[in-house]
Amino acid sequence: MNKRSFKRRRVISPVSKGSERLFLSDGQHWFSNGGVMKGTIRNIVFDLGGVLLEWKPDQILAQLYPEDPGTQALVKKEVLQHPDWLALDKGTLSEEEAIRRFRQRTGRPLPEMKKLMDTVRETLIPIQPTFALLEALSKEGMHLYCVSNMQTAVFAYLEKRYDFWGKFKGLVISAHVRMIKPDAEIFHHLFSRYGLAPAESLFIDDHPPNVESARRLEMQAILFQGADDCRRQLQQLHGLLQEKRSDDAASVDSLNV
Repeated sequence: MNKRSFKRRRVISPVSKGSERLFLSDGQHWFSNGGVMKGTIRNIVFDLGGVLLEWKPDQILAQLYPEDPGTQALVKKEVLQHPDWLALDKGTLSEEEAIRRFRQRTGRPLPEMKKLMDTVRETLIPIQPTFALLEALSKEGMHLYCVSNMQTAVFAYLEKRYDFWGKFKGLVISAHVRMIKPDAEIFHHLFSRYGLAPAESLFIDDHPPNVESARRLEMQAILFQGADDCRRQLQQLHGLLQEKRSDDAASVDSLNV
């Protein structure tokens, strides 16, 4: 760091329950009370499911098997929570073979398993408040990226259905690169493919192990618990979005979400 003089101001962050943080006056850097400097944020890396797109597996199962909690629990265990689901995300298992395995393990009809996969795709719909946040960050000059654990067929469906992908400077889809979060290699792939510096990049994800992995690699990270909470953290802990924009919500309409 260059030896320039900065004024420091003390801020008590309500998010961190009173822990003291020291902010530099230019708003681009901050020191934690442990004295560790965080660099200028230039890149925002979003997750998809659970952050930008709805992902509610329990609701999917309740929709497909109403008033049948036993089958809901069976399909959740043998399909959505089975290692084969991660293999689908990683691109090492085809959807056709996965459906065959799902049928064998659950004893449910093959058309029913195909309908489950169709429903998974169809219910991944945009979360409007998060897209308003994404739009605000774009207007603030942030470079937007995406890293998602997602199956090949699911992403192909979403890519055709929505046209917001151009908002991102780069995307890393797990099934395309055969890497998966929270493994470090998928983040290293992001850094090398797009020339990102970890300390200049902030990762937003709803899964704690993914957030922890990003932090170990010197990225800053936010555990997503809703768009309002995420906005507060971006403002209070990272100095972003300091000016409230009245046109964020309106501009979301142009994303065709």
